[in-house]
Amino acid sequence: MKPFTPILISLLCFLAGVLVGAQLWVPLLVALLAPLAWKAWGKGRRNHPRQNLPP
Repeated sequence: MKPFTPILISLLCFLAGVLVGAQLWVPLLVALLAPLAWKAWGKGRRNHPRQNLPP
């Protein structure tokens, strides 16, 4: 995936939260946490134990 994907995801989450009519701090919190969650999810996928087993 391209490196700017987490930024696009956080921006979409922020815009979705604003459009739904949530309070401003909720989409802000989601926009701040989305890149961290994306990094953690990517690390978890790369370091999956089944992929590290010897052949």
